[in-house]
Amino acid sequence: SGLICLSHYAWNHLQLFYPKLLKNKEVRIIPHGIKKDTQNKKKYRFNERIKLLYVSTVKQYKHQWHVVSAVNSLRKKGYPIRLELIGPAYSPALKKLNETANRFDPKRDWMKYYSEISFKDLHKNYASADLGLFASSCENMPNVLLETMASGLPIACSDKGPMPEMLKDSGIYFNPEEPEEIAQAIYKLLSSKSLRSNLSKQSHELSKKYSWERCADETFIFLNKVKTSFYKKEI
Repeated sequence: SGLICLSHYAWNHLQLFYPKLLKNKEVRIIPHGIKKDTQNKKKYRFNERIKLLYVSTVKQYKHQWHVVSAVNSLRKKGYPIRLELIGPAYSPALKKLNETANRFDPKRDWMKYYSEISFKDLHKNYASADLGLFASSCENMPNVLLETMASGLPIACSDKGPMPEMLKDSGIYFNPEEPEEIAQAIYKLLSSKSLRSNLSKQSHELSKKYSWERCADETFIFLNKVKTSFYKKEI
């Protein structure tokens, strides 16, 4: 009787590939929310090591190894970037990540991977970072991107849907399957303090509309509407 989609991207996908699923159904776009709003106030300086944070499960469509390659190319140009990856892993993808890391940073001087960090402590990692990154090519609605937006970090982000729907014009986009594009996006953030400041403020403001209270209210209003419509049809 009713269908809730987390993003317009998901809705468009269903209309294209599963039109029968939507037939005679009430449909609403109700995105998820985020719990905390912890804007990062850390000042950025070029003479310090730059911490780039990517929080996500390690899977083939998350492209962590391309991120490692991109950071390596920037380090060769003299940018003191260190990369922090956080998230549980799917073993084939982790193997690919480790192979790439062993090739570019065998001693793990600048690439750190943590498989498990408690959600209650994760905000500390956001707070200690200088730049945020999200390189997935397959999502419905990534809450990790919302968390990165809420943290107040300047963000380099995948240009695949639905990421631009959420981040809008408040990030620098790249093709997540092209390491050179990832490197160029990071470089744009590195090269402009005003750009970093403007984008972090914009994305932080965008994150405020994604609350669990709003999600709950819209969900129960929709369920009640669908229920009422269903009973009227039955009568």
